Amino acid sequence: MLPFLSGLGPRKAKDLISKIKSLGRKIWTRAEIFKQNFLGGQCCYVSAIPFIKVKIPEDDITAGFKQSLDLRDQTRIHIEYYDLALKIACDACQADGET
Repeated sequence: MLPFLSGLGPRKAKDLISKIKSLGRKIWTRAEIFKQNFLGGQCCYVSAIPFIKVKIPEDDITAGFKQSLDLRDQTRIHIEYYDLALKIACDACQADGET
């Protein structure tokens, strides 16, 4: 499915997989994909990242994994809208408490 993501294709998808495998460890955040320059430029990253979910096993989360995990990476929320999503969630919690 990876070659069919927006901004990717067969070549870029294959490069992404080989770069992740060359790390020898798991990717924990979407931001790490950008920091490691796995998708080339920012344009490709912005196009593809909404469709890439970073799956973190629940055992790693509950064990207090020492990485800075962002649970929004496991959603379909675009990384550019993380702050807005947090604000909406906070506003919804406040509104729920008022009723």
